[in-house]
Amino acid sequence: FEEACFSHYFCFGDYEADEFKKLNVKIDNFYPVGSVRLANFLDFMIKKKLNEQDYSSDVCLISEDMEGMNKFYKNKNFEKNFCQTAQFTIDFCIKHKKKMLFAVKRDKKYLPVVETGIVDFFKKEMEYYKNYLSPEAFQYMEENLMDRNEGEYSSYRAMYFSKITVGTVTTMLKEKLTLGGKILACNQSKMNWLNFPIEGICSLNNCRFDEFEKRMFEIFKISHDEYFSKISRKKTYLMNYNPKYSSLDMIKDKIQSFGYRQIRQA
Repeated sequence: FEEACFSHYFCFGDYEADEFKKLNVKIDNFYPVGSVRLANFLDFMIKKKLNEQDYSSDVCLISEDMEGMNKFYKNKNFEKNFCQTAQFTIDFCIKHKKKMLFAVKRDKKYLPVVETGIVDFFKKEMEYYKNYLSPEAFQYMEENLMDRNEGEYSSYRAMYFSKITVGTVTTMLKEKLTLGGKILACNQSKMNWLNFPIEGICSLNNCRFDEFEKRMFEIFKISHDEYFSKISRKKTYLMNYNPKYSSLDMIKDKIQSFGYRQIRQA
């Protein structure tokens, strides 16, 4: 790391710059430009007339299946522990009659071909949750599943129109936060390095259900201003966002400022 040197590095926010500096990675210029995916979604929002009613919810649960990660992390309980966030979220919504949308990761219409043949990643995603959720929770999840449609930004729409977005490590938590929305990043894996980088009301780790429930009620109850007063960093620390200057324009303008010769060298 100490020998690595880059002239220009485009990143989500100031957080990456701070982390690379801790690792002594030599980078001359950091550009916290935010999320290109989020910028594309917001551009889509402007161009299309979206029906909020189809995507609005009290809680949007972002899918983060960890199938196969027990072996990867050499921890037989990792997958089960990680899935507890989904279990708690569903239990909370059932118990308190909250409307939930489950934003899946995979498009069930898309079956990529690999060397061993066709792999149904949507099916594998569902099998992960079926293995670790209670039967009642899995049924509820299936009934409230938001089909992924890449061209329609279905997951982003579910996140955007939710009152609270819940997950563990998904980038969409950072994107929701930088837009001024409420999140709860809950890490039940017992691996501290997966904790959300911002502390305060927006994050909770290795908790009991009653603690999760209490935190969700608190987030629902308070205003957005009070919510953001209870987090340890400004909302754009992890993900830069300027409503008047999109990430796409930031990147384009910065690259053009380098000049054609410098672009070719990169």
